[in-house]
Amino acid sequence: MTVPETGIAPHLFPDVDASPRAAALEGILPERAPKRWIPKRVLVTRAAREWPLARTISERAAALGADVIELGSDRLADLRGADDRATYVRSKTTLAVVVSPPSARKL
Repeated sequence: MTVPETGIAPHLFPDVDASPRAAALEGILPERAPKRWIPKRVLVTRAAREWPLARTISERAAALGADVIELGSDRLADLRGADDRATYVRSKTTLAVVVSPPSARKL
């Protein structure tokens, strides 16, 4: 994609004056920053709890007000809702913290 006034691809020539680019993008870019996604609940599998990153994710999610559910196995469950729409909404507001099994880690 090129900037219409200059015909220059801005990602290839970052040192080119930005004012023509800003004028070309005015009205296209949103006025405000996009809304940050925060999960309503976090599912953490048994194997993932052993990793420091998973513990950090759990702590941060709890600090943001999410329900952190530590599963007893490595299988995700409890995603179904009353109907298809409820299942979709529940799935879209859930963060699953999982790790792949050792047998799937092949190079």
